[in-house]
Amino acid sequence: QEGTRLAETNPYLRGSFVVQSGYQYSFGNLLAAYLAHLTGNLNAGKAVTPILAVASFGIAFGGLASLALPGGWCLALALLAALNPVAIAQSSSYYIDGHTGSLFTAMLFSALRLLVTGLNADGLAALVVSFLGLSASKTSGLFYGVIIDVVFLVFYALTHLKNLRPMLVFFGISALVTWPVGMLFRKVGGFPALTPEYLLSATNPATSGYGVGKDSFGLDAMLKLDRLQIFVMSYFAPTEIVADRVKTKFPFALNRRELSVFEDLTPDARAGGFGPLYGGCLLLALGSLGVIVLGSPPPFVTLFPILPVILSVGLTQTWWARWAPQGWLIPATLMVPLLCSLATGPAGRRWVLPGLVLFSGLLNSILILLFYSVGCVKAQRVLNSQLTFIKELTQPLSVYMPRYKSNRIWLIRGGNQFDLVSEVPPKPRLRLMRTETLIPLPTKWEENLENAPVVAEWRKRRLIEE
Repeated sequence: QEGTRLAETNPYLRGSFVVQSGYQYSFGNLLAAYLAHLTGNLNAGKAVTPILAVASFGIAFGGLASLALPGGWCLALALLAALNPVAIAQSSSYYIDGHTGSLFTAMLFSALRLLVTGLNADGLAALVVSFLGLSASKTSGLFYGVIIDVVFLVFYALTHLKNLRPMLVFFGISALVTWPVGMLFRKVGGFPALTPEYLLSATNPATSGYGVGKDSFGLDAMLKLDRLQIFVMSYFAPTEIVADRVKTKFPFALNRRELSVFEDLTPDARAGGFGPLYGGCLLLALGSLGVIVLGSPPPFVTLFPILPVILSVGLTQTWWARWAPQGWLIPATLMVPLLCSLATGPAGRRWVLPGLVLFSGLLNSILILLFYSVGCVKAQRVLNSQLTFIKELTQPLSVYMPRYKSNRIWLIRGGNQFDLVSEVPPKPRLRLMRTETLIPLPTKWEENLENAPVVAEWRKRRLIEE
């Protein structure tokens, strides 16, 4: 969906398909291109999103385990962090925001592990690789990485006052290696120059296209609100692709209409974008912090994950899940000091609220994954029926493909002969599932297709234009 084109500009993939995000190459785009090149399958590049999510789970689990938390709680909390709804909702596309969310998670928890265990090679490697990937994923990713890095250095200095040598090592690596290389990655990738005007436009909620206005579909009411109010307005609202007005809902309400947003395979829900139960999960997480008084004070380092998440979300478009996917981590990071506090005491009812936080968050992500997977199966079935049908049409086909010309691979693999045309074909015409590709149909096209349920499904999805 972000755009796929032939690799005239990529020296590694010249003459083959490469995934490209509009005008720039991101870390995820290049990984996807290499996967597509190695396998010969364009769809293989989409595996980058789940691969990064799995990697973030492993790193998050390692960071939590270093705190000596019970294994079951580590597993549940790492799953909650890794199952970011933005990554789930983009796992069958070439959108790159899910990459940003997973890399943010990986860097955050690798830094947490280094705070707990001290300087070690594998932890340092995970931190550096996560930062470089994050800085090359999106413009915002570079700043998210710097925020994590700076907060990490401050916490390391405060917790290792008797031995600051490792902190100096970390600072030297950041200042001399990761930050400059991160800037270099942006330049190689063709990202916009970091001018003051660009930075202001990308962080100011009042900027049309980034914050409010017709290009972002942000409500004009946001102009009168601060960032916290915008955040609450979005994530305590029903999940929708685009909201037409300010709405609120009971934060623990769950209905199929909201989940159908993910079944429709939208990669960019702009109201309630973390799913229908995120607001409830966040409320439970905030409420359960009061349980800390029943346990021993949590270690200071357990407060570390909270600060980079809050700072990075607060400095960008707080309402837009795709723009700030790390907002999903707020409940998970609030749980880290709480679980460490409770782990030192006996089991009892005080574990109920933290358990509900994890249950509601995991239920939210699992339901999104389930509905999204069902939507993928349905969409693929419809597309397969269309590709089977057009093989029976008179060849060569006149195909209108205004964007994403890599879609022609479906026609090539199906053995179709076709010519790309520059003008919209006359009606009746068939639009291929989830694309802008149009193929003209003969006047009595239904005579070529005796499967009435298939035709009904196409019409239901508005794939027949008559």
